[in-house]
Amino acid sequence: MSQQQFPLTRPQLAESLVQSALGRLLGTPVTAVESLAGSVDNQDFMIRTGTGDFVFKAGEARSLAVEAWACEQVRTAGVRSSEVVALELDHAVLPAAFLLLRSLPGAGLDPTAHPAFIDAGRELRLVHSLPANGYGCIRHNPGEIAGPHGSWAHFVAEPLDCLAELISNSVIDDGLALRLDSALRQYGDAVRFEHPGVLLHGDLKAAHVFAEGNRFVGLIDWGDVSVGDPMYDLARFSIVGAEPLADLLTGYGLTMDAELSVRFAVYRLIRMTLTLRDELRAGGDWFASYRATIESDLALLG
Repeated sequence: MSQQQFPLTRPQLAESLVQSALGRLLGTPVTAVESLAGSVDNQDFMIRTGTGDFVFKAGEARSLAVEAWACEQVRTAGVRSSEVVALELDHAVLPAAFLLLRSLPGAGLDPTAHPAFIDAGRELRLVHSLPANGYGCIRHNPGEIAGPHGSWAHFVAEPLDCLAELISNSVIDDGLALRLDSALRQYGDAVRFEHPGVLLHGDLKAAHVFAEGNRFVGLIDWGDVSVGDPMYDLARFSIVGAEPLADLLTGYGLTMDAELSVRFAVYRLIRMTLTLRDELRAGGDWFASYRATIESDLALLG
């Protein structure tokens, strides 16, 4: 079967254009515009000015609106995170929708033990105290910001629905798809969650935990904010490694046990399969590392 083609959605804004437009918007000269890694569907820059630094994200308007909403929700609840400076969705300032955030001091952490992960665990527990509507990755529809599913069970079934798409585009082979299908069905009870959903970061990793020295500064990058089981957030973070996870769980108030280990493994399978699908649809090609995590967890589950 021939590969299905998906269009690239990443904006392509010239740095000079961003520099002049944001100088006018901020009312102060922009001294430098530095490209950031971003994602397959965002174009990101660090904006330097004499009065402070800012993070600029250009991308799909609905996704940026959700991220801005999430930043405001968690900051209102007392979670340390980036302040929204501007959200422009109508292309009046630049030929793309964009979100402008005040940059936090410090830097994202490496995937090794660090005292700031303990504080991050405490902050994450606060995030998970916030109710939200629906289940799954939050979408912005007119008049509503909510997860697209009516239950958590519908969300965790998503990977089974996209296996054929991944096979037809040569992202995974038939054998891996069969093993994934078998594991997700066999261990479905491990990810059963029949409670009201709470706000989730959606993509918590070491680089999204900011620290200045040993001091925790905040959680960044709410572009995958979701609704559902808090353990899904912790399982995503567990990919970082055992030592950072131990620190985060200490702050969160949880102890790893055999049942939680299995739950994390199944959630990692779900997360990595959906990430393969999203990477494919966005035109990216970072498949190997996600497949490696899937293989590791399939081996762990036996």
